[in-house]
Amino acid sequence: MKAFVFPGQGAQKTGMGRDLFGKFPEEIKVANSILGYDLVELIEKNPEGRLKDTRYTQPALFVVNALRYLSESEGGKPDFLAGHSLGEYNALWAAGSFNFETGLRLVKARGEAMSHAPPGSMAAVIGLGADKILEVLGRSGWLRSISRTSIPAIKSFCPSHRKSSRISNEAFWSPARRHSSGSMSEGHSIPVIWRAPRRNFYPS
Repeated sequence: MKAFVFPGQGAQKTGMGRDLFGKFPEEIKVANSILGYDLVELIEKNPEGRLKDTRYTQPALFVVNALRYLSESEGGKPDFLAGHSLGEYNALWAAGSFNFETGLRLVKARGEAMSHAPPGSMAAVIGLGADKILEVLGRSGWLRSISRTSIPAIKSFCPSHRKSSRISNEAFWSPARRHSSGSMSEGHSIPVIWRAPRRNFYPS
């Protein structure tokens, strides 16, 4: 059994995929046209550190992921596909949910949208119950920005609530993300391991 797993943002580095650009000139030409800049130059030279800017990071990774897949799958397609965050778009593209151009346009829009998000950070919360976490979020004002579906999901990861049976199908993000994933379950040629909601897509 063979699986192909695509990485997400954070895996980027200067010079990534340089062995692939010469093999797939048409895909590079299409990417340059959609993005409006020279993708190879961006990746090779990383001017002004743009590969750390999500507007450039996400399209660059999507393209390199796609080219790597095209190169590696020449000997046969995998049995399963999966991806981390941004890499999920590559997994869906590789499964036939949409073509290369559509996938790149989606990722380009995603990167641009995420670049407008306010500054933030991540933290690991250890040893607190769900009620205490929600209390702290409420005092800070952040609770207003969290989807209603997130509250039971938060509780599912707290020891006192792990027996809740309705949690397993909840997602941490907006209901819009959950609804938008439904249309991507059609037309797959390879099973895709998908995370939102927590179910897998199989060829029909």
